[in-house]
Order: sequence, then structure tokens, then C-alpha cells
Amino acid sequence: MCRKVRTVSRLAPVILALAATCSLLSCSVTPADRIRENPTLYASLTPKQQQAVMSGQLEIGMSTAAVYLAMGAPSGSGERADANGLREQVWFYSSMQPVAVVPRAYYCYPYGGPYLGDDWVYRRRLDAVVYFRQGKVVGWERNVPGSSIPFSSYVSYGPSFVL
Repeated sequence: MCRKVRTVSRLAPVILALAATCSLLSCSVTPADRIRENPTLYASLTPKQQQAVMSGQLEIGMSTAAVYLAMGAPSGSGERADANGLREQVWFYSSMQPVAVVPRAYYCYPYGGPYLGDDWVYRRRLDAVVYFRQGKVVGWERNVPGSSIPFSSYVSYGPSFVL
């Protein structure tokens, strides 16, 4: 009985690695993957919208489902209203971007001696914003230049200066 437990415990990391690989491979990372998962939704789009979805582009009047096929699930969503009371649903797409910080010396490095090296932090970058009214695209911004989510979303260890 002890031998069986040891065999299972030795196989556990392999089984977990295979399960993790399978789950990662099942993620829909391209428009083609999302179309393959939702063929009836893709077939219900106009030919112009189908072409835009295949290339990951947007068109005015697309539904939220068509935007999902073209760009994937949003990183976040919200709502905004203008002075006239018109409400819009807003989808945000963002990614993490590595940023080098100024090298600094650690004089109390735990393994002895001073350490001088580059550090990296990851900053959330706003890649796209899509605006919807009544479930249809009314506008978008892509690759918003110079945009970033507020400093509080930085992942860092200790005080750093971003270059």
C-alpha cells in the first residue's frame, strides 16, 4: 500500500503539469480561436463585420458579442454618462508592461556585500477603450498614447523611480 501512495505522489506533479498545459491551450487568445468557439455567433454577423472580426478590428454598430470575438474579454468595464444623460457602457483592455527603474545599491543585502543592479516593475498599460450605447459600438480608442492606469496599480518592491 505504501508503494502505491509513493507512485501516485510521484505522478502528481506530472498530472498537474499536464492539466495546467491543457487548460492554457484551451484559452481563446486570437479571433480565430474565439470564432471556432462561437461559430453561430460569427455566422450571424454581416460580411463586413466578419472580415473586421477576423482581423481583430472594430466597426461602428458591432454588438458586444462581436467585440468579444474581435478583441476578447475586456480587462474591466464601467459606465459613463454625458451632460444630456446619455449612458454608455465602457470596456477597457489593458496589459502589463515591464518598466526599468533606476539602479540602486543595497548595502544590507541579505547574502552579504553591496548589491547594485537594475530593477523592473510592471505597469498596467491601457491598450484600448470601447464605448457602447444600447449594446452597439459607438466609438473606441486603441493604443492610447502615454496612457497608464494610476500609480497605485504598479507592482513593485520598495520605493523606485520609473524612468
